[in-house]
Amino acid sequence: MNVKQRNISIIKSMFEFSKLSRFAPYHVANEEMKMEQFKRALTPKFNMASLTFPKLQMMYAKAIKVQRIIDECEAFECYKTKKEAWD
Repeated sequence: MNVKQRNISIIKSMFEFSKLSRFAPYHVANEEMKMEQFKRALTPKFNMASLTFPKLQMMYAKAIKVQRIIDECEAFECYKTKKEAWD
């Protein structure tokens, strides 16, 4: 299974992963396989390869938190850049 996150949110990525995984049941036969495939689909900024999770839902929750932090940092950097331009 070769699904990539591209430039979409984690929630949209989770939805797409769930939707598409039914077409490749042999790649996502159990929870562990689903987690491995989902990890592979994430963009590099969400690299969770070294992390282990007992359940897919916990991995989703952590990915959503990471996305929120990244979004806040990017928004802060954008604000900081604009503020510097105003000064």
